[in-house]
Amino acid sequence: MLRWLIAFAFIAAAPLRAEGTRDYEGEAFASDPIHSDLPLYTFDWEDLWPRGYTDPDTIASCISRVRFGDWLLRPNSADEFAAEPEWYRLSNYGVFHCIAIIRTAEDRAELATGPFDRGFFVKLGEVEREGALIELWAIQKGTLPGSEYMLLTRVPDDEIITAFDVLQQRCPSKYWRELTEPFDIFRTGYCAINSRADLLAMAKSMLAFPKMGTLELQTGPDDETPDPAGN
Repeated sequence: MLRWLIAFAFIAAAPLRAEGTRDYEGEAFASDPIHSDLPLYTFDWEDLWPRGYTDPDTIASCISRVRFGDWLLRPNSADEFAAEPEWYRLSNYGVFHCIAIIRTAEDRAELATGPFDRGFFVKLGEVEREGALIELWAIQKGTLPGSEYMLLTRVPDDEIITAFDVLQQRCPSKYWRELTEPFDIFRTGYCAINSRADLLAMAKSMLAFPKMGTLELQTGPDDETPDPAGN
């Protein structure tokens, strides 16, 4: 679970190290935390979900391309240092203020009382790869101070979204921030991305690496299907 926690943890800004110092030492899998000083995406972005919906014949409500319910993050089985699978419970905050409540837990039974964040699913863009169209997405978590990001991808279709592949997060050295001197055992490094274009470019570059894992819906809000992780 540590790697996923690190990927979403907010770490205070630190001095910028010189370019060219980011070294993964042959690591096959990496997931650097990504943080923006301010949220990169708001409701002016058409593919940010959930979002408000109004119709002359209905009252105000929230709609989402990503289905609410219990999701399971499974790490890539080829990652020998992978964390354990982790549960995500996605629900909508309310009718007038549309935002996803994202609860996480190692055990599904702990989701009801587990820690939570508020956030959105954002379609960053599309790219053609080996003759097929690929969508690039991110989870944007939090609004103050700034936001954290988890990079995702999927093959497009017209159905409500129930699955993503999770991309690696290998920070370009020019965006890497870290204390120049060790701070005991505490990690301080994170990837400072502060524009939509830079986040999209980073997501595109991650398609060249093996996926970190999958994030898939297991049950909808009212379903009672078996727990595949045995929790």
